[in-house]
Amino acid sequence: MKFKSLWMFSLFIFLAPLTAVFAGTPEMDYQEGLDLYQQKQYQAALVPLQRAVQADPMLWQAYQLMSYCFGEMGFPAAALEAGDKSLKINPNNPAFEEYVNDSLRPKVTTSLGVSAPPLPPTGHMSNSFYLSGGLSNPLGPVGFTGTWTTGFNLGAGFGLALNRNISLLFDAHFDNYPLIPISTYVFDPYGGYTTETVTGGGLHALMPMINGKFVFVNADNPVLFYGLVGLGPCFYFRDALSVNGVGAYSPGYSEVDLGFRTGLGIDIKLGNKIYLTMETNDLITTLNDAGQIGYYYTNTIDMSRFNMGLRFDN
Repeated sequence: MKFKSLWMFSLFIFLAPLTAVFAGTPEMDYQEGLDLYQQKQYQAALVPLQRAVQADPMLWQAYQLMSYCFGEMGFPAAALEAGDKSLKINPNNPAFEEYVNDSLRPKVTTSLGVSAPPLPPTGHMSNSFYLSGGLSNPLGPVGFTGTWTTGFNLGAGFGLALNRNISLLFDAHFDNYPLIPISTYVFDPYGGYTTETVTGGGLHALMPMINGKFVFVNADNPVLFYGLVGLGPCFYFRDALSVNGVGAYSPGYSEVDLGFRTGLGIDIKLGNKIYLTMETNDLITTLNDAGQIGYYYTNTIDMSRFNMGLRFDN
C-alpha cells in the first residue's frame, strides 16, 4: 500500500516543475486584457493586465491599456499614473501622449482626483465549474482490494469562492473497479483438492462530496498549487460473484457509507478563464457492515485517484 501511494506522490512531484512550460505569458495576459477591454469589461481587464506588467515591467502596451481602462471607469489619477509609466518606457507614442496630457493631466491637476478601486478578485475567487477523469487505484486493505485492477473515474463539480485563496468545492465522482478472477484451492473429501475461480464482483462507487480547496500561492498566478479536504457519502454497488462461471457465490449488494478525502493539485492557465487541472487524492471510506469481495471481508476501503480535467471560471 505504501509503494502504491509513493508512486502517485512521486508522479505529482515530477509533473509539478513541468507546469511552468504551460504557464501564461505576459503577452497572453495582455491579449486577455485587450479582449475584455473590447467587451467593455474594464475592471475585469485590469487583472490580466496587472499580471502582465508584474511579469514584464517593460510591457508598455499593458500600461497603456490600463490607462484606458481606468479612464473609462472614471479614475483619471490612476489612468494618468499608468499612462506616465507607459510613456516613460515608450516615449515615441504621440497619439497616446496627447491623450495623457490633454485628457487626463488637466483633470488630475485641477482636482484631487478619485482613488482607483481595488482590482477585482481572480483565480479561486471566481466561481468555477469542473470536469475531470482519470485512474482509480485500490490501496487497501490488501487482502480486500488486492483482487481489483486499477479502474477509472469520471467527475464534475462547481466551486464557490470564499476569498482569494479558499473556495468550497461541491463535486461527485463515479469510480469503477473490475475484479481480478480469484483462484483458490478447496478440499473435496471425495476427490482431494480442486480449484475454484471466483469471478464478477466488480465494484462501482458514486461519491458526492463537499471539499475545502486551499490555494498555496497568489491566486492571480497562471500556475496554482492547491490542497483539498472533503467529506461526503459513498454509494457502493458490487456485482454478484460466481464460482467457475456457474452458481452464485455471493449476490451483489449496495450500501451507503461515509468517505473522507485529502488531495493535492495544480491548476494551469490555458486561456481566458480556462485552466488545466491535475490532481492526486486519497479516499478512505468506512463501511457500515463488513463488505465482502471473494473470501475477504473489511470495514474500511482506501483508494487513490490521479485525475486530469478542465476548470472554467465564471
